[in-house]
Amino acid sequence: MWIHRVAGSFILLLNLIFISLMIHDKDGEIENNFHSILGLILLIVVIIVTLGGVFTRSRMNRIKWNTKLILALKTIHKVLSLILNLV
Repeated sequence: MWIHRVAGSFILLLNLIFISLMIHDKDGEIENNFHSILGLILLIVVIIVTLGGVFTRSRMNRIKWNTKLILALKTIHKVLSLILNLV
Protein backbone atom coordinates (compact mmCIF):
# COMPACT_ATOMS: atom_id res chain seq x y z
CA MET A 1 0.00 0.00 0.00
CA TRP A 2 2.89 2.37 0.70
CA ILE A 3 4.23 2.01 -2.84
CA HIS A 4 0.78 2.93 -4.19
CA ARG A 5 0.62 6.01 -1.98
CA VAL A 6 4.14 7.15 -2.82
CA ALA A 7 3.63 6.57 -6.56
CA GLY A 8 0.33 8.49 -6.56
CA SER A 9 1.85 11.37 -4.62
CA PHE A 10 4.88 11.41 -6.94
CA ILE A 11 2.69 11.51 -10.05
CA LEU A 12 0.63 14.36 -8.59
CA LEU A 13 3.79 16.26 -7.63
CA LEU A 14 5.31 15.83 -11.10
CA ASN A 15 2.11 17.05 -12.76
CA LEU A 16 1.94 20.11 -10.53
CA ILE A 17 5.61 20.90 -11.18
CA PHE A 18 5.22 20.61 -14.95
CA ILE A 19 2.02 22.67 -15.04
CA SER A 20 3.67 25.39 -12.95
CA LEU A 21 6.69 25.37 -15.33
CA MET A 22 4.34 25.64 -18.30
CA ILE A 23 2.41 28.52 -16.75
CA HIS A 24 5.68 30.29 -15.93
CA ASP A 25 7.07 29.67 -19.43
CA LYS A 26 3.93 30.86 -21.25
CA ASP A 27 3.21 33.81 -18.93
CA GLY A 28 -0.01 32.26 -17.65
CA GLU A 29 -1.63 31.67 -21.02
CA ILE A 30 -2.75 28.27 -22.27
CA GLU A 31 -2.23 27.76 -25.97
CA ASN A 32 -5.21 26.70 -28.03
CA ASN A 33 -3.90 23.37 -29.30
CA PHE A 34 -4.65 19.71 -28.66
CA HIS A 35 -1.59 19.07 -26.49
CA SER A 36 -2.28 21.96 -24.11
CA ILE A 37 -5.97 21.20 -23.74
CA LEU A 38 -5.40 17.47 -23.18
CA GLY A 39 -2.64 18.24 -20.67
CA LEU A 40 -4.96 20.48 -18.67
CA ILE A 41 -7.75 17.89 -18.72
CA LEU A 42 -5.35 15.16 -17.60
CA LEU A 43 -4.03 17.37 -14.80
CA ILE A 44 -7.56 17.84 -13.49
CA VAL A 45 -8.24 14.08 -13.70
CA VAL A 46 -4.95 13.29 -11.91
CA ILE A 47 -5.90 15.65 -9.08
CA ILE A 48 -9.36 14.08 -8.83
CA VAL A 49 -7.92 10.54 -8.81
CA THR A 50 -5.34 11.41 -6.15
CA LEU A 51 -7.79 13.18 -3.87
CA GLY A 52 -10.34 10.43 -4.48
CA GLY A 53 -7.78 7.82 -3.43
CA VAL A 54 -6.97 9.73 -0.25
CA PHE A 55 -10.67 10.14 0.53
CA THR A 56 -11.37 6.46 -0.17
CA ARG A 57 -8.56 5.28 2.11
CA SER A 58 -9.75 7.66 4.81
CA ARG A 59 -13.29 6.29 4.57
CA MET A 60 -11.98 2.70 4.63
CA ASN A 61 -10.15 3.43 7.89
CA ARG A 62 -13.01 5.30 9.55
CA ILE A 63 -16.18 3.58 8.33
CA LYS A 64 -16.23 -0.09 9.19
CA TRP A 65 -19.81 -1.02 8.31
CA ASN A 66 -20.77 1.03 5.24
CA THR A 67 -19.28 -1.30 2.65
CA LYS A 68 -21.52 -0.09 -0.22
CA LEU A 69 -20.03 3.42 0.01
CA ILE A 70 -16.47 2.10 0.23
CA LEU A 71 -16.95 -0.25 -2.73
CA ALA A 72 -18.43 2.59 -4.80
CA LEU A 73 -15.52 4.89 -3.94
CA LYS A 74 -12.97 2.17 -4.76
CA THR A 75 -14.67 1.49 -8.08
CA ILE A 76 -14.66 5.18 -9.04
CA HIS A 77 -10.97 5.47 -8.12
CA LYS A 78 -10.12 2.33 -10.08
CA VAL A 79 -12.08 3.33 -13.20
CA LEU A 80 -10.60 6.83 -13.32
CA SER A 81 -7.11 5.36 -12.89
CA LEU A 82 -7.69 2.93 -15.74
CA ILE A 83 -8.87 5.77 -17.98
CA LEU A 84 -5.65 7.65 -17.17
CA ASN A 85 -3.59 4.58 -18.05
CA LEU A 86 -5.34 4.26 -21.39
CA VAL A 87 -4.71 7.88 -22.31
